[in-house]
Amino acid sequence: MDVELMVAQVFVFFAAGFETSSSSSSYTLHQLAFHPEEQKKVQNEIDDVSTELYEKYTLPGTNVTIDKGVSITIPVQALHLDEKYFKDPEKFIPERFNPDRIKDIEKCSYLPFGEGPRACIGERLGHMQSLAGLAALLHKYSVEPAPTTLRHPVSDPAARVTQSTKGGLPLCIKRRT
Repeated sequence: MDVELMVAQVFVFFAAGFETSSSSSSYTLHQLAFHPEEQKKVQNEIDDVSTELYEKYTLPGTNVTIDKGVSITIPVQALHLDEKYFKDPEKFIPERFNPDRIKDIEKCSYLPFGEGPRACIGERLGHMQSLAGLAALLHKYSVEPAPTTLRHPVSDPAARVTQSTKGGLPLCIKRRT
């Protein structure tokens, strides 16, 4: 892939991720402005759904009730390290995610991008960026632990959106021979 093709791909990602959403939202608002009766239907539906979010809620099929105003956090890292769901969860076993073995992972036990209608919309792009970045780096370089690298990094329990590691993850990068 030459620079020109990479620039074109970046432009496509930007346009696809921004311009399409912007255009469709703008056009929808434009149409709703000219159709106030449809706009009112949309607003009523939004009000109905929003009301569900701010009242007591009982999980279907259980007697567990979540009170109004209670925040729910799923401890994703704890879930990923639970032996109930993953054999030898502390071991680095990339093969456990091979296509022929992914079916062995219980649904909703591996949630790096969430699940369902609130899952991260950037999952596919995130995978592609990570794979491309790792391939580009590891094609020419190798990584080794730095003198201050901890074998078992300590997670920052205050991190909310993405996992964060106290002190970062220092590494030495060396050109491959």
